Amino acid sequence: MDIGIAERPCQGETVCGDTHLVISGEVTLVAMADGLGHGPAAREAAVAFKEYVEEHAQESLEDILRGASAAISKTRGVAAALARIDQRAMTLSFAGVGNIEMHAVSRERIRPVSIPGIVGSRLRKVKQFDYNLALGDLLMLHSDGISSRLNLEDFRKLGVQEMADTIMEQHGKWHDDVTCLVIRI
Repeated sequence: MDIGIAERPCQGETVCGDTHLVISGEVTLVAMADGLGHGPAAREAAVAFKEYVEEHAQESLEDILRGASAAISKTRGVAAALARIDQRAMTLSFAGVGNIEMHAVSRERIRPVSIPGIVGSRLRKVKQFDYNLALGDLLMLHSDGISSRLNLEDFRKLGVQEMADTIMEQHGKWHDDVTCLVIRI
């Protein structure tokens, strides 16, 4: 599995209110958080989420999101998504809250949906989506700082880091924090 990550703060800010986490292994956990707004308070919320995920990585995706919501309730909150990739079973599980999106170019149709809401506020619903993976599948998670109108297929021939950097440069919004994480199985 190859991973490329591109991240930058909103224009005029010195810190990015988005953050990500990759805990690699036979089963890899990927987390992305977009703190509400931008600047230091958004960064504080995103980092609090990331730290919670690091400490609870072995729990179910729903339990992580619900636990993180309670743990970061004194922050402004985040949009967040979790993806668990089991390389032996060749499966993907995804759960998201807010406006973190996942796109895929894959043999099986992969198009999970993040549930409306805010992690750090009352979570009404969390839904996990499960998919089979195949060698060569391409996955991308991104914050709302990336335009969702892009076609991931257009970038497929690039290496994952070049792909993340190019997508950020071509589709990143300067008035928002940006995170783009690309995974090739």
